[in-house]
Amino acid sequence: MALEPDEFEQDETGEPLTSVVDYDAYYFCTSHFVHGTIKASDAHGVVPGEVFRVRSHPERDSEYGGLALFNVLVYLNKTFIQECRAMREDQPEKILPSLFVP
Repeated sequence: MALEPDEFEQDETGEPLTSVVDYDAYYFCTSHFVHGTIKASDAHGVVPGEVFRVRSHPERDSEYGGLALFNVLVYLNKTFIQECRAMREDQPEKILPSLFVP
């Protein structure tokens, strides 16, 4: 699906956009924490004889809070813009500049 051309979004040359960047970058980076990978299970390792329980590494995971918020805001922004375009509605000029404030 990431390679499927978008029916509404186009680049400067008129070519349909795809979600390749979203899939390759964002999904790859964040999927380590939701799938059963070695990286996802790293915090759960115990020494022999110790009782297994689900653990976390808050000192290591705290850096991902900002990344999670960034991803939510990026996709909210993209969804808002794409939905306006799909409905052939003008984007509200009053709030559009505030979506891109650094």
